[in-house]
Amino acid sequence: MNRLYQVSLAFMKRSKALTFSCFISVFIAVVFIISMYNFSYNAKYSYKKSLKEAYGDYDMIVTYEKYGDIDEQIVESIANAKGVSKIASGRFENSVNIENNNVYAIGAIDSDIMKSRYNYTVDLNNDEIVINQVLANCLNKKAGESTNMGNYTLSISEIFEDKINSANSIPMAILTQDTLAKVTGTVNKTNFIMVKMKENSSASTVVNGIKLIDRKLETVIVEDDPIFKDVIESFSVYLNILSVIVLLISGLFVTSIFQNFMYKYNHGMLIIRAIGGTTFQIKYIFFILIIVINGIACGTGYIASIFLNRIVLQKLNQFLSLIKGEITFSFLKSFFIALVIFTVLL
Repeated sequence: MNRLYQVSLAFMKRSKALTFSCFISVFIAVVFIISMYNFSYNAKYSYKKSLKEAYGDYDMIVTYEKYGDIDEQIVESIANAKGVSKIASGRFENSVNIENNNVYAIGAIDSDIMKSRYNYTVDLNNDEIVINQVLANCLNKKAGESTNMGNYTLSISEIFEDKINSANSIPMAILTQDTLAKVTGTVNKTNFIMVKMKENSSASTVVNGIKLIDRKLETVIVEDDPIFKDVIESFSVYLNILSVIVLLISGLFVTSIFQNFMYKYNHGMLIIRAIGGTTFQIKYIFFILIIVINGIACGTGYIASIFLNRIVLQKLNQFLSLIKGEITFSFLKSFFIALVIFTVLL
């Protein structure tokens, strides 16, 4: 076997052009596919991060149909459900009159989730209100001034930019849930809950746990946003198709190169057969060729991918801002991809 190995290496050394061509085709396929995987992973993460910035630091919203009232016992049960890290609850009113303006109003129970969702920073008191820039323009008011809601006067403690409602020119106000109930005459009950899941928890597990509390509860998962899903799915399909095409082309190219190897050394193979060499030994020689070239190409391609993603693309991203934050590299999954390519091209 050692003698066959030496013959195989001799073939590689004598056909440097063929060996190098085979190496380059596999090397490029490994670098391209690993880079596409990591870029796809980082793009998904970046898009999810953008969703968090737009919608807030929560994963799903829980309501009854038509925003029916939710009992406090139900709220506590959801807070303690499997996979739930923390919740924020409040009351939504679609149309509240503030100085002759129909306003989208939230009765909030202050929390980090609530503040991240509506992009305000102050801790609300019962005699205060925060409004978005759209409503501030309608009222011609500034922070620190007062506004009237029915028979009540409330101090404007902050004017915030809500990325969703302000962008859609929707006037909006946030006040404590107690104050909202008092000024509107509605019941002082929660009608929506925002849920933040624990790390690595499954959305389906959390939803199933909530359904066990009350099957009438409805859940909307932030990542199920149709625009988000369409973008991510289209992007993933495009990259998968591109990766398969690259792998097929590389495979055909490698096959062609080894056919050239066999054609070039056909006379040598006949001599080996003439002196008693078996078909297995001849196949073994070419099998060693494939393993050595593919192994070196996949290994160097994996190392080059680390350098490309961790240094080159990171620097490029700082200038072009293709992806928010730092570009990460999945070492284990990238190594698995290189191993799969090595196996497929054998």
